[in-house]
Amino acid sequence: MLDFFKKKTEETPVAIVEEAPRDFTNSIGMEFLYIDGGEFSMGRNPQYNEGGDVEAPVHTVKVGGFWISKYPVTQEQYFKLTRL
Repeated sequence: MLDFFKKKTEETPVAIVEEAPRDFTNSIGMEFLYIDGGEFSMGRNPQYNEGGDVEAPVHTVKVGGFWISKYPVTQEQYFKLTRL
């Protein structure tokens, strides 16, 4: 009867996160895949006697995610994309 005196519990809003598509096809039929970003070590390993001094020291490289063509680009596709 006196329900309005009861303390209301706040519900935590639930965020619906839709996963981004991992592939798509553009308007001329080229297929692309999404590559997640990450990091890796780049440079010459001192354990091996290969490479030049410009490859040292070893350092961490961070790469953002990117789209890449699933198949090699044909000349026909290249000319379609570069004709504006």
